[in-house]
Amino acid sequence: MKIGYARVSTGEQNLRMQVQELKAYGCEKIYRDEGVSGGAVLKPEYAKMLAQLRAGDEVALLQKS
Repeated sequence: MKIGYARVSTGEQNLRMQVQELKAYGCEKIYRDEGVSGGAVLKPEYAKMLAQLRAGDEVALLQKS
């Protein structure tokens, strides 16, 4: 399964374009972190995604700082 991850760090940024790109790539499930800095140690949705990955899954990442 193709799984996507999108992240933005500020309120001025929008996940919409990243999500559209991930869907166009064929991602069936997309995890999203909003208001989370790239330097943050804890990225809740990223951690959730990693915990749910299975053998054979493909991950696509789109992140904007």
